[in-house]
Amino acid sequence: MRMYTNHCKGYEEVHVPALKPDPLSAEEKLVKISAMPDRARKAFDGLTEINRVQSKVYETALFKSDNILVCAPTGSGKTNVAMLTILQQMGLHRNEDDSFNHSDYKIVYVAPMKALAAEVVRNLSNRLTQQYGVTVMELSGDKVLNRQQIEETQIIVATPEKCTCHLS
Repeated sequence: MRMYTNHCKGYEEVHVPALKPDPLSAEEKLVKISAMPDRARKAFDGLTEINRVQSKVYETALFKSDNILVCAPTGSGKTNVAMLTILQQMGLHRNEDDSFNHSDYKIVYVAPMKALAAEVVRNLSNRLTQQYGVTVMELSGDKVLNRQQIEETQIIVATPEKCTCHLS
């Protein structure tokens, strides 16, 4: 499909087709969920593989404590990259019986706005609460957490203004 323009009364429509991604190169492989460690698979229930962006950072996100900056368009899978890093951090706090010591860590996910924070809380809660016993709470806009709630929560999804003034 090509770009085209429609001249209408009082305005002009310009249709720009989405770019098609390049095909995977010979050395590029999408990570299969079945190839992930058992402890990580439950968080990706319903998927058979992760996408290209997620696969590129998979090794670092799930197995290393390195810093990662992912800049990608909306809908490209950044939340799943965050999930990999959350699982990596949880894995550092496993007990001998493979359960997690949830009191030993705190994760702060900064969402740019309240609507997105609520969506991220739902997503992470659906994937982590029942499967792993993780508590996810929102700290944004009019949502306030008291000291006890903060202590009992493993993942706090905050907006920037709440993150800077309430978590210090």
